Amino acid sequence: MANPWDAYVPGIAATWDGRRAPPSTSGATAKSAPPAAPQNLRRDPREQRLTALGVLFALGDPRAPLLAHERLLRIQELVTTKWGLLQGGWLRDAELLWIEAFELLDLDADAIEDLALLIAQGVCGRAEANEVLWDLLTNYGVDGPLGDLSAKTSNMVTMARRRLDAPPRDHRDMARWSWRNAWFPKNEDFSPMRVPRDRRSRGDAQGRPLRPPACWVPPPPPPDAPQAQQAASSSQASGWGASAGSSEGRMTMRRQGR
Repeated sequence: MANPWDAYVPGIAATWDGRRAPPSTSGATAKSAPPAAPQNLRRDPREQRLTALGVLFALGDPRAPLLAHERLLRIQELVTTKWGLLQGGWLRDAELLWIEAFELLDLDADAIEDLALLIAQGVCGRAEANEVLWDLLTNYGVDGPLGDLSAKTSNMVTMARRRLDAPPRDHRDMARWSWRNAWFPKNEDFSPMRVPRDRRSRGDAQGRPLRPPACWVPPPPPPDAPQAQQAASSSQASGWGASAGSSEGRMTMRRQGR
């Protein structure tokens, strides 16, 4: 399956941090912004469920490619440098990022409620919601930003709940459900407990999002690492590497006549 980000990366590689203005209509190309005539608008827009951006494209609004480019920049920031806070944050800053993601995906109230209730269902529910949001932002929301994703989101949440929630005792799904489903995330990589303490995340060199755990920025080495390593080696050489109260420490002291 082709990576939907490949069509947009050349145009956003130099502007992924959002500081540069989106390209003008005259200078926009198929590589830097979505096409002015989307392929998935083949019927009357009144017969389709479109996002607000899709309606602008259907009406031929000349600002639509610029808005689509700006939307892509914001999505890219969420799934690269801000993904650590999205996946593992619980306070107001993380809540605002989730609200921004809902706005960029143009979800309706029912889909937002489904995701919000899934988030509140403990660590496993948050892990499932994180994976749903990642798929929406990096796949469906980029490859087809014009169609309404609300029904798709609710279906993805329903599939996640079929694994988390215990079915009735006389239901056939009870044969393949266990309490482990409610206590251990299906995909540990999206668990909020797997996010590094500093929550620093990144994309690749071209600006594409990296799926967890490849997105985590490794912690920098401590500034006094060489001195600490040298001190440890010198203490072992002098016989004080082990505790004086341990058997190894007492034997070392006897050998050295202490």
